[in-house]
Amino acid sequence: MEHNILLTTIRGPIDSATVKAHAQVRARCFDELAVTKIASIVIFQSSMRVTPDALELFSQVIKNHKAQSDKTLFIAYVAELDIEDRAISCDLIQAILTENEVGWRAFEKLEDAQAWAKEMVTVS
Repeated sequence: MEHNILLTTIRGPIDSATVKAHAQVRARCFDELAVTKIASIVIFQSSMRVTPDALELFSQVIKNHKAQSDKTLFIAYVAELDIEDRAISCDLIQAILTENEVGWRAFEKLEDAQAWAKEMVTVS
């Protein structure tokens, strides 16, 4: 955690246990911050394939955050273009985040994601 930005790495494929674990870590970290804007950068390794139950759980986690938190959430994903199921998963995740008005972007390089996330949490 640095500058209100949580950095995590996930080795796919992604199942509901992965989503649950990541959501719990993010919630614990973000609950302790006395700020209104927070960001999460997730680095994907090997695969972004997501199971249907994991996608459903992710949607519920995002809806719960929006309903229960007064903090604005921004999410950046970092995955090389050749990561398994990158395009498909990004489209599915983008639909969920857009529906819930969560700022989101996918990047190939960590440095680009960090710059974007830092800008999001510091912009007035």
